[in-house]
Amino acid sequence: MDPQRHRIQEDLRGLIAGQVLCDDVTIQQYATDASIFQIVPLGVVRPTTHEDVVAVVNYAREHQIPLIPRGCGSGLAGESLGNGLIIDFSTSMTQVLAVGRDSVTVQPGLILSSLSTELLKYERILGVDPGNRSYGTVGGAVARDSCGSRWHDHGSIGEQVLGARLVLADGTTIHLGQTASESTAESRAAKLLLQNQVLGCRERIESLLPSVTTKVRPAGYRIQAIQLDGAIEMLPLMAGSEGTLAIMTEVTLRTFPLPNHRGVALLFFSRITDAARVSAKLRNLPIRACDLVDRRLLSLAREADPRYRDWIPQGAEAMLLVEAQSESQNRLLDTLSDILVVADGCLNQGVPHYITVERNKRDLCWRLVRRIIPTLYRLRGSTRAVPFLEDILIPPEEMDEFLVTAQERLNQQKLTASYFSHASQGRIQIRPFIDLADPADMGRLEALTEAIYEDVWQRGGAVGTYGALGLSRTPYFRRQAEAIYPAHAEIKRIFDPNFILNPGKIIRSGFETYHSQIRSVLPQCLVRPNQSPSSLESASTSMGASSDSRVTSLQTSDLGEVVADGETRVAVPKELAIIEPQLNWDPETLAHNARNCNGCGQCRTLGRVERMCPVFRVSREEAASPRAKANLLRAVITGHMPAANLSTAEMKSVTDTCFNCHQCRIDCPAGADIPKIVNELRAQYVANNGLGLAERLLLRMDWMYAVASASPTLAHYLMTHSWSRWLLGRITGISAQRKLPRVHGKTFLQWAKRKRLHHSATSDGPKVVLFVDAFVNWNDPELGRALVAILEHHGIAVTVPLNQKFSGLSLISAGAINPAKKIASANVAILAEAVRDGATILTIEPAATLALKHEYLHILAEPDAKLVADNTTEATQYLWQLHEQGKLRTNFRETPIHLAHHLPCHQRATVDGNPGVELLKLIPKLNVTAIQKGCSGMAGLFGVFERNYRTSLKIGAEMMREVRQDSYQAGTTECSSCRIQMEQDTDKPTVHPLKILARAYGLMPELGDVFERRGRAGLLS
Repeated sequence: MDPQRHRIQEDLRGLIAGQVLCDDVTIQQYATDASIFQIVPLGVVRPTTHEDVVAVVNYAREHQIPLIPRGCGSGLAGESLGNGLIIDFSTSMTQVLAVGRDSVTVQPGLILSSLSTELLKYERILGVDPGNRSYGTVGGAVARDSCGSRWHDHGSIGEQVLGARLVLADGTTIHLGQTASESTAESRAAKLLLQNQVLGCRERIESLLPSVTTKVRPAGYRIQAIQLDGAIEMLPLMAGSEGTLAIMTEVTLRTFPLPNHRGVALLFFSRITDAARVSAKLRNLPIRACDLVDRRLLSLAREADPRYRDWIPQGAEAMLLVEAQSESQNRLLDTLSDILVVADGCLNQGVPHYITVERNKRDLCWRLVRRIIPTLYRLRGSTRAVPFLEDILIPPEEMDEFLVTAQERLNQQKLTASYFSHASQGRIQIRPFIDLADPADMGRLEALTEAIYEDVWQRGGAVGTYGALGLSRTPYFRRQAEAIYPAHAEIKRIFDPNFILNPGKIIRSGFETYHSQIRSVLPQCLVRPNQSPSSLESASTSMGASSDSRVTSLQTSDLGEVVADGETRVAVPKELAIIEPQLNWDPETLAHNARNCNGCGQCRTLGRVERMCPVFRVSREEAASPRAKANLLRAVITGHMPAANLSTAEMKSVTDTCFNCHQCRIDCPAGADIPKIVNELRAQYVANNGLGLAERLLLRMDWMYAVASASPTLAHYLMTHSWSRWLLGRITGISAQRKLPRVHGKTFLQWAKRKRLHHSATSDGPKVVLFVDAFVNWNDPELGRALVAILEHHGIAVTVPLNQKFSGLSLISAGAINPAKKIASANVAILAEAVRDGATILTIEPAATLALKHEYLHILAEPDAKLVADNTTEATQYLWQLHEQGKLRTNFRETPIHLAHHLPCHQRATVDGNPGVELLKLIPKLNVTAIQKGCSGMAGLFGVFERNYRTSLKIGAEMMREVRQDSYQAGTTECSSCRIQMEQDTDKPTVHPLKILARAYGLMPELGDVFERRGRAGLLS
């Protein structure tokens, strides 16, 4: 940490109650957002109160430090980036302060979806619904004046702002409109002074207003909305001001009643211009939304979800999603019919439209728009759909002609793009596909932008009206609003005379261009073949590389070659090549994976559709978000942060927020493999610092189990008494409050040996080789026996290799790659031979499935690892496949019981659908409910340790609460770790689906009491 940042950190920590973080690791997490820009800040402040914000503003004013307010950092224009202090409201200032009859007052860091959930209790809604509502904040939405798809109903969020509590650039507080907090005499005096200053320039501003010539709402400050005769109403200036005029700590918004009836129509067109013409006509109908989706996005939707294949015709070039609402069902159906009448003649002939009023299908339609657009970032190669030409607003009746012109401009630059539009509003997003690392592509992007913006202005349109001007559009704003730009500059001078509030946005403080602020993507410091990392590190040290300096004067001869996407580029400074990847990937693939994360912020979601990220959902800190890990790895490999930071406690604290659940990998729109990135970061830390005590104990897991199983009675005694649990916690870090699984004296492998299952089957029929992890072997051998009984019941030959080892997933997750490789190599050698002998590998534990199918490929370069991965199947999935083939016996006994099923994260990451639940539904009179309550929070050994115990309970709270419901007699899940959490706060047993199936077949009499088994203090059932 340099002296300036250290001084700021120490000064502010003595002034505020919130967090102040200026270390290298933290500031790199805030250097990017969802835009193409990158600016490293001085530090990050996470205020907890309004008084914290006042103190920070006063300190910044005194020391002339820029302040950049930030919500979730999902902006596409770089509006939340800057080289000063980031004020992150999303961690602590997230409260609902007051709910009125038709209004709500909140803090700016509250997530929009969380506000919507709160308002549902009062049968109210927030009028706007921007696309990032599941992770975007209220403050961010107001700063951009967001609107979203349902602009027709409620306009933008700025039109719903009823009041705000603001901190001005001089540190004073003012209240505008309705606020929950009390206005003081000092606040009223400051407000009056500000009003008088605005009145003082009234004539100059009023004379400029008639010069507004746009046919649509102009961008910038909403000067037209303030009253200049007599009293000044300054509240409209705040929406869309991007934090450049004042910092908001409280906002009051208008709310609306829940809509009664809603319906959605999907209309398909053979030409995108036809869709644009129809959207303009639909404005005359009582619709809520009208979104246009182009051919590329429709193709992605068909690939992403098989349900869309039945709806979306392959030949469609465009689609309109139109939503209507009404007080009555009949009137709603009439409106939907009117929509078809208006569109008649333009629709794709022979292609059926789709209309629904059912909630589930309606939500699926909306998911097509909201979840498919981000998947543009999944496209492979170095080119990306760049969010730069966003927020174009033109008269809706001119959209069809504009789209033709835009395509011509793209053709001139030899570029392709994807289109999305809130069509009847006239708002368009154009995302050209370019390579940020290619100077020629960047030149084409600039030329394209110039040409398209000129077309927009000639049509009376505007850019940056509802999506921020930020870094990408501010350089064009003066040309767009030349006539009234002086009025904007005057307003900025009155509110922020020293330009400390988000400088460089809306009003430029200098003549800088955005070119120097483009995000770095090329690798700069990865180890090269035949070079020693240690020698390269010493070379880097001799150059004096630091967190704030980069090598910029390298000669071409000093550069190595990078091969990416089949092209050779001169890019890698050899002097900075100090990182040796620890996992099984070459340096360029590593860099490419880190680059895949575009920073959209969707991994910060609190929505119920996605499960990621369980830890972030409870901590709300940027470090816990999956994108933080990609940002940090990219910062190191591009030379923006010294590799020495990989060995720091700050870096370890970031990686400790990930427990390898793989939900971000599944739900990430860009397909970034964040778990692999985290494992690389952890491996780098271990390579430099070694293993901690807890990780070293993992290396002796089989030894510890062997000791415990030698005397199960003693082990259980020690696990159920407070003094021994306290001692165990002191030695191992295991929480004294956590229930632990029983240990059995006779392991599953010992039983398999007695049954002679270790001999290879000679049957000509189906054969499986059973891979069992530590839990099945030592803690629940009955589960392994149940699976063997089911398989033999179906005439399937079972082999159980006795020399197999536990999967080692916990070691991989801890960064202990070298010992994990030894275990993985041994297992792969055994299992690959069985596959070559015609067997299918079956796993019982989802963690073992993940290890064999995914993680082993990351640490082993052996071809057999791929063979094992391709031939591994989880046991319930294997049985369900038998059922789909008509080969599963269904002679089950009646089982009158109601079960709550939890789908484990690792099961979701490796298995399609929910085969465990589907199998249980075959059992007569058995009622199973798939509870959708997110992650259990256990995550292998994560929730066992005292340091994570409370976090684990917070993550799994909703799931545990559901399991405790009286309607369920027991729980069921495929995961042993999830079972521990499910039984943590109840005496109900949690039973594996395989045991339930074996019991229903009548194969194991000892399972007759499985639903009556109860645990006791410290022990599972």
